[in-house]
Amino acid sequence: MSSFSLRSERGFSAEGDRHFRTTLRMRIGCVDDGAGRFGAGARIARVLSAPWAAGPMGNRALRRERAGHVGNPFRKLGWVGWQGQEWGTRMGFSVGKKISRWMILAMLVAPVIVFWADRGRQSFSAALGDFAPTPYERSESGRELLERVGPLVTRVGWKLADGRRQVAYYVPPRRGALIVYAHGSPGRGLGLYAGEAGRLVERGYGALLIDLPGYGASEGSRTWGPDFVESIRLALDFAVAQSEVDPDRIGGFGYSNGGCLIARAAAADTRLRAIVLRAAYTNLAEQLHFYFRRRTPGMGYFAIAAARWSGVPVVDLDTVAALQRMAARPTLILSGGADREIPRYMNARLKSAVPDAESIIYEDIGHLDFVQKLGESYIDTLENFFDGALEVAASAETG
Repeated sequence: MSSFSLRSERGFSAEGDRHFRTTLRMRIGCVDDGAGRFGAGARIARVLSAPWAAGPMGNRALRRERAGHVGNPFRKLGWVGWQGQEWGTRMGFSVGKKISRWMILAMLVAPVIVFWADRGRQSFSAALGDFAPTPYERSESGRELLERVGPLVTRVGWKLADGRRQVAYYVPPRRGALIVYAHGSPGRGLGLYAGEAGRLVERGYGALLIDLPGYGASEGSRTWGPDFVESIRLALDFAVAQSEVDPDRIGGFGYSNGGCLIARAAAADTRLRAIVLRAAYTNLAEQLHFYFRRRTPGMGYFAIAAARWSGVPVVDLDTVAALQRMAARPTLILSGGADREIPRYMNARLKSAVPDAESIIYEDIGHLDFVQKLGESYIDTLENFFDGALEVAASAETG
């Protein structure tokens, strides 16, 4: 079978068209066996030279010929087929070389996009689990917390404005000073008692640990919206109503998402006289970009969209903006130099948002292991900060 070229210098006459079709059959090796049967090349030529194969442009050329308009007899078609029909148009997806090249590029890029999207879906699937309920009874760690910490605290609660029940855990202070704790996501109030809260309770501080909406034993959706700020306000209402609590000596402690929440609450309520933010982000959008780009470049946008679809007010979760709105008060920013979720540069950004704020970066500490790795020296840092900020006098009862 000989090769053929689709370049032609024929006109658009009916006779030229018949001649072209005949020549095409001959040049691709069509041989009639005398019984009307042709080889494979003939079958291809039959399809390509059938009347319908000309398409709308070919039909238009024939109509122009009947009306007395004759095409250029020396038109070079190149990738253009017979009767002026371009290959792309005949196949129904393009009318020119340029578009065809774009299609080739799209075919090359499409697998990359599919791979990118699939990696993003896999990467964010774990984060989507943050929006699932976390009752204590549904996990082994939760049941262990109830058994170990439950007897040491008093379960209290209140209702949010929409009627949903919120649960918190209270330990009265021995020196009048109390800390309100906000956990991260995923997390639960009792989890903090096993960390910073329990150690400070041993040193005389009171503790009020909140199961935020949708976490632990509290009802609600885990969206970190305005009802979360309301949760801190209601916790403060409860605290100031306790006779053993000095209303001028209430501090706040939050880690990760909880750090942002404490900052938002402090901006709206001056009853939080001093705050500690541990492993807090500058804003949620920036944190999602940082965290997910380590897995797949560009996945931060996917994560932000997924968070929005889940009802999270991404724009409102801005710790820097909250600190800038907040009336100046003692603030301590704590970060881990080995944190793979919160980059260390965010520490400086948070510190710059509050006049005279203190900050510490612990080089070998990750996102969650402050108490485990730093031990009593870390608790000493917290106690010294709150003692000075809340003007808490040393007491013989501590220890």
